[in-house]
Amino acid sequence: CEAAQGKPEATISWITTIAGRYNHTSVPERDGTVTVKSEYRMIPTPAENGKEITCVVNQRTQPEPRAFPLKLV
Repeated sequence: CEAAQGKPEATISWITTIAGRYNHTSVPERDGTVTVKSEYRMIPTPAENGKEITCVVNQRTQPEPRAFPLKLV
């Protein structure tokens, strides 16, 4: 999940019941903005097929957080 060129920097969170870990990286851009990337890593099992994982991007200048649901296949 990526939030590109935000000012101020966005935050990314994950909503899921699937066990895993995430990492975030922030890259300052030359124009004073920041690109934030987050990866959710897991070892999927057959029982998790079809389950959802949602990336949520929150940026102070947006009226509300944006959710991006994904389905494991």
